[in-house]
Parts: sequence; structure tokens; C-alpha cells
Amino acid sequence: MKPSSLIILFLFFVSAKTISAARQPQWKGAVLSETIKGRTADEVWPLFQDFCNLYEIFPIDVSFCTLPLSDPLIRFLATKVPSRTGDNSTIVSWEKHQVLEMNSKKRFLRYKMMENNQGIKTYLPTVSVLEKKDGIQIKWDFVMDPVVGVTIEDVRNNLKLILASAVVNIEKVLSKST
Repeated sequence: MKPSSLIILFLFFVSAKTISAARQPQWKGAVLSETIKGRTADEVWPLFQDFCNLYEIFPIDVSFCTLPLSDPLIRFLATKVPSRTGDNSTIVSWEKHQVLEMNSKKRFLRYKMMENNQGIKTYLPTVSVLEKKDGIQIKWDFVMDPVVGVTIEDVRNNLKLILASAVVNIEKVLSKST
């Protein structure tokens, strides 16, 4: 086989793999936090409603909204995360979000990730504050395109860690205000 034929065959193979990856179904999932006992949804929801200041409860280093505050609301955030090089170094992970819907009566927030440096093409989360008999729970639903080098279980595990941190921080914030 001629080298030019091998190149064409290789390009066809790479193109077929790319097309096949693009056709993968979107990932859908949900994660629930532990119950925050003794708290009501009316106490906790305002922390989520303040989209620009979610850094108070989520593990985010920098978070700010565009000014003047616009409709739709747009937020930028960044945080340091471990690099994948294995040398204990960190990189800055950043995202730009746009609020799609905020419903205070049903206590949920839906937004989309517009831009990021993590290779995520589509990410549409809905974060809800759920009233329970003995407290509240936070539910994080998501729909996203698959990400190369990441599994849906990686996404779920990351969200569980984020929610665990949020539970601790919610308690701290609410304890300060009472």
C-alpha cells in the first residue's frame, strides 16, 4: 500500500472515531447531599438565589458577575485544582455560567456553562433545595456531553465532593447569621 493510501486510511479512521465520539448520548445524572438537619428550605434557598456569591458555600476561589447585573445573569468563576501531571502542582480551572431559570417558589436554579478550560462542550445543571421532614437536601441534576478522559462516575464523585463541602459551608454561613 502506498504511503498516500495509508494517510487517507488513517484520516478516515480518525474522522470516523471523531464522528462516533460526537454521536455518544449525553450524560444525565443526579446527586443528593446529606440532609442538613434542623434547617428549612426558606433558610437555605437565599444562599443559592445569590448566584453571584455562591463562592460562600461552594469550593470556589474567585466568583463575580458581570456589571451592571444583566438579564440573563452571567457569572465567572475560577478555582485551583490539582494538575494531572502527578507532580503536586495546580492549575486554574475557570468557567463562565449563564442563569437560564431561577424559581424561588420551587427553589431551583438552572444554568448553563457557556465557556470553560476543561474541555466541556455542554453542561446544564439544575440545583434544587428540597424540603425534608427533618431538614433539607440539595439535589444537583445535570445533562452534559461526554468529556474525553472523564467518566460519568468521575462527574458524580466530583459533585458529591462539592455538595459535601457546600453542606459544611451552609451550616457555617447560617450559624453566623443566627
